[in-house]
Amino acid sequence: MRYTLLTALLLLPLEAGASAPPDWQAQLVTELVWMERALLEASYFSALAVMAPTVVDQRILAQRVVNILEGRGGPHFDPRLAGEEELPGVLPRLQALALALAEEDLPPPERETLRFTFANVNAFLTLARELALRGASTHHLLRGAISLRQAYACLLAALGPEDEEFAYLGGIRSLLARYRPLAEPPTSP
Repeated sequence: MRYTLLTALLLLPLEAGASAPPDWQAQLVTELVWMERALLEASYFSALAVMAPTVVDQRILAQRVVNILEGRGGPHFDPRLAGEEELPGVLPRLQALALALAEEDLPPPERETLRFTFANVNAFLTLARELALRGASTHHLLRGAISLRQAYACLLAALGPEDEEFAYLGGIRSLLARYRPLAEPPTSP
């Protein structure tokens, strides 16, 4: 009993100092999880497009990649392939997230990390969109496959490696690895 009380008293300052994570971290993690899933879906369609048996199949799959990246408001969005799906677009959500976080009072190292990583991810995704558009507009299966293979590589670069042992310029997964543990509410022993 005495040791239980002593342990409880020793842990009390830790629990009192532990607080809920800032709102921006929870918002960031929620958006990053959504983006990771959307980019995995886009990479799936891109890989299928590389192996498509016909140019028509390849175009449809490439357009699905474009739709995921741009969303319903995008200039190249094709509603025929979206159906009733809610497609807000990874690029617009990434840009909205960057703007929202720019208004937060973040510590300078956090601000720089996010700005650097968002710029890299945005560059990879913009390039992936352009390559998917090229693949969606070609009349040659091989040329389309080359463009979509490159789009696939850009999508994987935007995601980042699953293993943190590799040196990398940042990506969605590296941000998740950094911020997901911070955004989880503290647990009591």
